Amino acid sequence: MPYSYLNSKWGDIHGLEVNDLPVELLKKIRFEKLLECIEDDPRIPHVVASRMLNEDVEAIKYLRHIPENIITKYPNVISVYNRYLEKNIDKVGSSYGRSHLVLWHMLNETNKKAEIERWINRNNSIINDNTIDYEWLYNAYPETADQLVEQMWTQESRYKWQQSGIKHMIRNIPKHRINDVMERVFKSKNKDLHLEALGNPHLSKEHTVKALKIAAKRTHIPTIKAKINKEILENLPTITRLEVIERLVSNRVKIQDIKDKDEFKVLFLGSIMRYPQRVEYVVGRFDNIRSDT
Repeated sequence: MPYSYLNSKWGDIHGLEVNDLPVELLKKIRFEKLLECIEDDPRIPHVVASRMLNEDVEAIKYLRHIPENIITKYPNVISVYNRYLEKNIDKVGSSYGRSHLVLWHMLNETNKKAEIERWINRNNSIINDNTIDYEWLYNAYPETADQLVEQMWTQESRYKWQQSGIKHMIRNIPKHRINDVMERVFKSKNKDLHLEALGNPHLSKEHTVKALKIAAKRTHIPTIKAKINKEILENLPTITRLEVIERLVSNRVKIQDIKDKDEFKVLFLGSIMRYPQRVEYVVGRFDNIRSDT
């Protein structure tokens, strides 16, 4: 019995092992105790599934103690759990400790969508806005995804001190929706959001150039996943280009389409006379940022 969250007297089976008991007796053991023993007998998941719809909310909350890699072995339990949530939507919606009951890794797609819609409508929800899978959501429910993005912008304007959710959205918006989102990002006066755009691998050349101009003036920049190549760097003003490459060197960001140091040095023709030592420093670290692709 790998789960020690229950007192062994709950649903006491008087020292017997669960596999010593007939199914009829297994059905009489407390639900919480059955969950504790779910791996001990192949019959128990079936008993759990058969009883779940009639259990109270507090008993169902004990599912949270079973590790994700264990509970996902039992699709029949997960299927009935989702039916339970749908059947008891009113109780679930107002339940104290809702995050103990609604478990994302056990939700089917319909209930995941419903949970996201609760967040959009500003109802009690388990959604963590900086872990949302936008790729999945746009593929499964594009209309809901657009509503979520719109709500993110509403939240950004209302709660400027709490922006982890919108930053996550900017970094993870999928390729087929990125241009619409980035148009709004770069119209924002919040330059931190411009920088976050560099964390999206689908960022366009135009928006990458704009974001790099902001990065040039910052000591610390977020993780860069946008494609950086020679053409993009050539679109930057001479001194800004040097400042950007210094940031790229510091963060070991790969630069594509540059074959060797001689080709790299060409990028500094306009700045080497003014800042020879700075140029020498970044050229000396070319091997740290060259890309083989």
